[in-house]
This record gives sequence, C-alpha cells and structure tokens, in this order.
Amino acid sequence: MKNNIQLIRKAPWHLFLFSIYPILELWLLNIEQISADVIFRPLILALVGALLIWGAAFLLLKDGMRAAIISTIWIVAFFSYGHIYLMTKGFQIFNISIVRHRTLLIVWVILSLASFLWIKKTRRIGSIKSILNLISLLLVGLFFFELLYFQVAQLEISPHRSNPSNMTVTGGRSSMPDIYYIILDGYGRSDVLAQKMDYDNSAFISELESMGFYIARYSQSNYAHTTLSLASSLNFEYLEALGVIQEPNSTNRTEVYKVLKQNALRDFLEKQGYKTVAFATGFNWSQFTNSDYYLHPQPGARLNEFEYLLLQTTLFRVLLDSRALTLTDATSEQFRERTSFAFEKLKTLPSLKGPKFVFAHIIIPHPPFVFGPNGEAINTNYKPEDEFSLEEYNLGYKNQVTYANTQILDVVRVLIDESETPPIIIIQGDHGPGHQNSREVRMKILNAYYLPGHPEVLYDTISPINSFRIILNTYFDQSLPILEDKSYFSRYKSPYVFEEIENPYINR
Repeated sequence: MKNNIQLIRKAPWHLFLFSIYPILELWLLNIEQISADVIFRPLILALVGALLIWGAAFLLLKDGMRAAIISTIWIVAFFSYGHIYLMTKGFQIFNISIVRHRTLLIVWVILSLASFLWIKKTRRIGSIKSILNLISLLLVGLFFFELLYFQVAQLEISPHRSNPSNMTVTGGRSSMPDIYYIILDGYGRSDVLAQKMDYDNSAFISELESMGFYIARYSQSNYAHTTLSLASSLNFEYLEALGVIQEPNSTNRTEVYKVLKQNALRDFLEKQGYKTVAFATGFNWSQFTNSDYYLHPQPGARLNEFEYLLLQTTLFRVLLDSRALTLTDATSEQFRERTSFAFEKLKTLPSLKGPKFVFAHIIIPHPPFVFGPNGEAINTNYKPEDEFSLEEYNLGYKNQVTYANTQILDVVRVLIDESETPPIIIIQGDHGPGHQNSREVRMKILNAYYLPGHPEVLYDTISPINSFRIILNTYFDQSLPILEDKSYFSRYKSPYVFEEIENPYINR
C-alpha cells in the first residue's frame, strides 16, 4: 500500500493533465455550441502524443522525471502558440507589425531549447515536478468545477412561460397535419435582396405562391440573432415575458438556449401525439438531440469542426496559415454535408407514419459560403460576417440563395404532393443579411406559409412570434391572443441592449 502511494506521488501527472487541459478548456468555452462527443478523439491523441514526446525526451536525457518535465513544457508551448499569436499579431511599433509567424516561431524555438538546457542542468527537479503537478491539478480541478456549475445551471427551473399553461390538449384527431418549420438562416426579404444586392428573387416567390404559399411581404424578425429569434418564435412569446433577458452588459445566453431547446411549441405538440423530427446543425443550442427522430449525416474520418478549431490554437497554426499543411476546412465540408443531408432527408419525411413536427434549422444563405449557385462545392475558411468585403459577402450570399431556392422548391413539392394530409409548412428567415450595416435590413426576413384551407388568417406584416399563435388557434382550437408585431435589434456582443425597429407597413 505504501509503495502504491509513493508511486502515485512520484507519477508525472502534470504531463498528462497539461496534455488534456487545453482541449477540455476550449470545449468548455464553446460548450453551448459543441457537443461533448467531439472531444474524445483529440483527448486520446493528446495522451498518446504526450507519451511519445516523453519517450523521445527520455532518449535524450536518460532521466524519466526530467524527460516528463521538458515534455510538459514543450506540450504547453505547442498548445499555447495559436492563442499567443492571435493575441499579439496586431502589435505594431512605428506602424510596423512585428509579430509574424517567422518571428514568433523563432522565439518559441529559442525558449524551447533554453528550457531543455535548463531542465537538463538544474538540481531542483523535484520541486519543479511538484509545482507542475499542483498547477495542472488546479487547472483540471477548475475545469470540472466550471463544468459542474454549468450543468447545475442547466438543471435549474426553466423560465416562466405564460401561454402554454393556458393551452388545452385536444389530441386524438384522425387527420392531424404534419408541421414543417424550416428556418433558412439569414434569409432576407425580397425587397432587401433587390435593393441591397441587386438580386431578383421574384421567380422563387411566384413559384411558392403558385403552390399555395402565402408570402408575408413586409415581415420583420422579432430579434436580430438566431438564438433570440428562435427562442421567441418557438415559444410564441417575447423574451421579456419568458424571463430570459439578462442585464444589458451580459452576454450570457444560457437561459435563452434553455427555452429554445425546451420550447413551448414542441411541448404542446408532443402532448397532442406528435413526434418531433430534428436535424443536426453544428450548433448545440439548435440541435434537438432528444427528439423522437434526430437526423444527421454519418460522421466521417476527417477532422470535425472542433478539431479544426483546436489545431488553429496550436503550433499547427504556422503550417495551416502558410498552406504547408492543407486540410479540408472542416467547417466548409461539414456545413455543406449537413445542409445537403437536410434538404434530401426532408423529402423522405412524408412516408414517416403519424403526425410529426419537423424542425429544420438550415444554415444557409448565412456564411460560411460553401455552395455555388448550382450547389457546387466552394471551400472557404469560416470567418465572421464583418470580415468579408461587401463584394465577397454579396456574391457568396446570392449564390447560396440561388442554391437554397432550388432545393426548397423541390422539398415543398414533395411535401405537398406526398403527404396524406395536407401539411403545414413555414419557410422563414430567423433574421436578414448581416453585412449591410443596417438595422432595418437585418430585421427584414423571408416569411412564407402554407396553411391549407386557411390563408385568410395571415397578413403581410406578421412576425415569427405570431406564426404558431395563428396555427394553434386555427388548427388546434386554442385562443391565444395575437401579439403586436415588434422588432428588437441588438448586436451579438451586447444581445440584451435592444433598439426597437419600427415596421413602416404596420397599420398602413
């Protein structure tokens, strides 16, 4: 027993804990968007890599403890390079950028060699090992504390929802219609596309109308960002009434994510006997993984998005930026794969027996711009909307609108033609284009409804918050009041600092 305790105390835990900590922390920073399963492969590779580096260092030093310490130092240098580069690359002296890969890499090599020589000669090796063990244990312990805190917050009582408690279950009907809620991320209104992008979308709109769709020609989104917009529309209530709005300086979206995934619409429909069908999106907050049918492409052997992000934070950043290492951008490939999969799979759903609520959040025409106008693959690194030039953004956006239009028309033809009971279909933008630097443009959205037998209940300025109020009243004998259609603009970094954007067509 005593020997085992001594062995545990002497073990170089720092080597393995420092190997996994950067992966765990990067995942924790993105936990609301990335599922846990994506970190398993990087963790295994990191531990195997740590053993190999330790073995190589042992061949040089002939000392296991010293080899473990220098290996830990090298591992920290490897995982920290990309972070340091991003933090310092804009640093200038006399308007001259002094932080480039070639300069930072030289510094890294010098520091690594100096560390090797110091560890080789120092006599305080036992103290260094103890300090590294303590630091690594504290860091990993802090990670688990933060993870536990997040999980406890997720288990707290959901925010108040006023309307669902007043709704009544009316299930048991013989022919309940399937309900398809198709969100085309960032799809703007036709007048916006014409005026701001010189794009004529009239043929698409006319084709939808010929199939029986009602187009709300002056519709605006209720919120400017996907999470806020979907949380509101799926609960058919403004965020203030849902109790999820934080302090103005807060960026915490945990409560918003919660009501988005645990939404009132799904709860009501499932009580009516509906099955929920949902698709993988790449964003954890809009993936209803606990649906009756959660549909996603089969994972491949290539890098996933998290692994690609992880590589960019490491020393591999040098090879990626210099194109010495060429990898298929996981973001582009997997966005393309999920999008194509969703369009194809939607066309198979009429054959799925029983009433169903289908939630399809499709990340198009929003960046990344991975499709040409005919659906051809375009490989591009993902970057925020404001990093595109206006010309780049408009071209990529219009190409993806063209591709999305052809796919959506194919989908709705099948849904209408092959459904035993005429389905309810909503095709809606969660917000408009994001690069126009205009609050009004951001709020103007595509909003199309296929409500068999009841087009008269719709109106041109309807906003997403009233979509399901009208549907539940019309098809499920509810009596939900129609709310005033309001639009609240906010910026991503200050999501709760709202500015109301008036719709000039209301009451006209």
